[in-house]
Amino acid sequence: MAPLVTVLIGVVLTSLDDARETERDEEPQRSAPVSDDEDSRLLLERVASARRALDDLEADLARSVGRPVGERRPVA
Repeated sequence: MAPLVTVLIGVVLTSLDDARETERDEEPQRSAPVSDDEDSRLLLERVASARRALDDLEADLARSVGRPVGERRPVA
């Protein structure tokens, strides 16, 4: 039984290595570097998206506890 387990482990490890190599080969290569303006624009878009997501979460939380959406909980 032990030799069979060893063979199965070897097959799994080999398959994982092959998959990793295939994935590495398929990664798209950047043809040209992105400009600083483009980087800034992308970061600002991500921040805006994160803010919208946080606003949505805050609204869901406020609804779940029965508070109006814009009302803040008092800080102790």
